[in-house]
Amino acid sequence: MRHWYTFLANIAGWVLCLGVLIAIRGYLHFNYFGYWNIIVLVIPALAIINIWYRVILWRSTTVLITNQRVVKTDRAGLFSHTTTELLHKDIIEVSYRKQGFGAAILNFGTIILRTASNSVLEVTAIPAPAVVTDTLNSLRL
Repeated sequence: MRHWYTFLANIAGWVLCLGVLIAIRGYLHFNYFGYWNIIVLVIPALAIINIWYRVILWRSTTVLITNQRVVKTDRAGLFSHTTTELLHKDIIEVSYRKQGFGAAILNFGTIILRTASNSVLEVTAIPAPAVVTDTLNSLRL
């Protein structure tokens, strides 16, 4: 499962949108042409639906590490998914990358798996990538 930080920007965007609308209403006494009551109901409803959709995608993107293989299932929408499976014997390099302040503080990053055919599988927003990399390396040996 990906790190919870991946959908934090989505929540912040909706909160910012609602905050701007409320600030415009409060400071400028703008009634949005009589549609303020509808806006107050529609914007939070859209935010809840969007955040719910993101949580479903977040929870359904998984990486399964067994003693024989690595299986990554990635959801791009409600009706499309991609499953990638790599055997441990086919993996020649396991590394990880942490980029940015948030990744360093919250301890998440990208795990990079390189196979013998030089294909690369990147798994993004994985919590504790160093631990996962060490686990994969110990299973490969």
